[in-house]
Amino acid sequence: WAVRTAPTSEVGAQHGGAASCLIGTLPTKAPKSKDKGGDSCLAAEQETSMTTSEVRSMLAKARTSICSLKGRKASVQNQDRALCASFNTGGFQLFAVFDGH
Repeated sequence: WAVRTAPTSEVGAQHGGAASCLIGTLPTKAPKSKDKGGDSCLAAEQETSMTTSEVRSMLAKARTSICSLKGRKASVQNQDRALCASFNTGGFQLFAVFDGH
């Protein structure tokens, strides 16, 4: 699973101190297909969007949270980003924070 902040790209759409929305995705496997030789091919991974409650649940289970707050400058949109992801059933976890400037 992966959760990231999704601030609006429009200047002035958020007021100072407002938190950005969160977007979450879950991997889903596509059905296995057969190649011309009859051997099974590996299933390709696709993503499914998570609901708000699923996002909150995943972050709570991981004992973490992410938030990106809009700064006070009225002439600039929120340029900060955060990402939290878990791969291989928690075998590898990623937490990243990116400062817009």
